[in-house]
Amino acid sequence: MLTDKTLSAPECSRRVTILGSTGSVGCDTIGVLQASSQSYKIRAITANENVELLAKQALELCPDFVVIGNQNKYVKLKQLLSGSKIRVAAGPDAIIEAATLPTDWTMAAIVGSAGLRPVLASIGHGGIVAIANKECLVCGGDLLSAEAERSGARLLPVDSEHNGVFQIFDFDNPETVEKIFLTASGGPFLKF
Repeated sequence: MLTDKTLSAPECSRRVTILGSTGSVGCDTIGVLQASSQSYKIRAITANENVELLAKQALELCPDFVVIGNQNKYVKLKQLLSGSKIRVAAGPDAIIEAATLPTDWTMAAIVGSAGLRPVLASIGHGGIVAIANKECLVCGGDLLSAEAERSGARLLPVDSEHNGVFQIFDFDNPETVEKIFLTASGGPFLKF
């Protein structure tokens, strides 16, 4: 669960990136940041399709870097942000570039397997990476964990099932848990 307390905890600094800022989790994250008594420097925000909302968020938050995943919407984003000093880019590689910007805290809210490479890139520079994307953890959990161990990043699951396990996990005795299996709670295989 994302809260103001989570964002303003002592180990969290003020530099933030939001990967997938126009979705529900991204919008909620922005709301928490704006309501917080802390001040945050938004390094980057990204979206795949919703260029109008992304531009609106960029003008409100003044990030260093804004990326639209759909390259066909680059010109529109550039027009909407003309006159601002915000750096604009488009495409999957630009999303990876946004994810690699050094931050203290990243919200990874890109839907589906498309989020795996950006999450991996954001873990590479350390800091806290809040992962709202269940698919990344399911498809690349071992890879993400190994990269987090290498870089010193801290992974924070935001998805309800994963966060529930995270909240009850005994971090004082991690050797007591070898693996965790989550049964299907829904999705395409619910009635399979």
